[in-house]
Amino acid sequence: MNGKTPKIYAGFWRRLISMLIDTLILFPVLYVLLFVLPLVPNYAAKVVIGQLVWFLYFAGFESSSWRATPGRRIMSLYLVLETGGAVSFAKAAMRYIIFALPSVPYLVFTATPLYQKLIELPLLIQARAPITPEHLQALKLTQFTSYGALAGMILLTTLPIVFTKQKTAVHDLLMKTRMKKGKFSNTTAGEKGIEHAVTTP
Repeated sequence: MNGKTPKIYAGFWRRLISMLIDTLILFPVLYVLLFVLPLVPNYAAKVVIGQLVWFLYFAGFESSSWRATPGRRIMSLYLVLETGGAVSFAKAAMRYIIFALPSVPYLVFTATPLYQKLIELPLLIQARAPITPEHLQALKLTQFTSYGALAGMILLTTLPIVFTKQKTAVHDLLMKTRMKKGKFSNTTAGEKGIEHAVTTP
C-alpha cells in the first residue's frame, strides 16, 4: 500500500463521455418517436415528451440494479448515496430535475408562439422573403435561453466536479449522491443496496 486514497469518484471526462453515449442511444429513439411517427403533431408537446423520455431514462436506470444508465455502464460508472446505499427512483428523479433546471426557460420559450417564428426563419431565408422584427426577436431569445441553459448546466456540473474532492456536482450535493467508478451489484436482497463494487484506477 502506498498510502494514497483510491480514486473511486468519477471525474468530468468520464461523465461527459457517458453522457455522449447516452445521447447517441436516445437520439435515434426520440427522432423516430417525435418526428418520423405522426404521433405528436404539436411542437410544444414534442418538447415536453422529449424531456419526459430523458427524465424516465435517467431516473429509471439510475434506480435500477445497474445504478447507471447504459452510457455510464459502458464507462464503468455507477450512482449511489453518499453512505453507499442504493438510490431510489424518487431521489434519482429529483436529482435529474435539479440537473435540468437551467434548461427550463428555454423549454418554456419553445412552447410559445414566438418560437414558431424561429422555425419559420430558415424557410424565409431560403425563399429570400422579408424577415420581420418578430423573427429576429425569436432568434435573440433562443440564443439567450439556450446559452443560459448551457451556462447553468456548466456551473451546476462541470465546475463542482473539477474542484470538489469527491467530484460532486450540485445535484449530487443536494441529493447526497456520489458517482463512482466500478460496477454496482447487490450480492443479496437483504443487504438493501449496499454497494459491492470493484473500483478501477
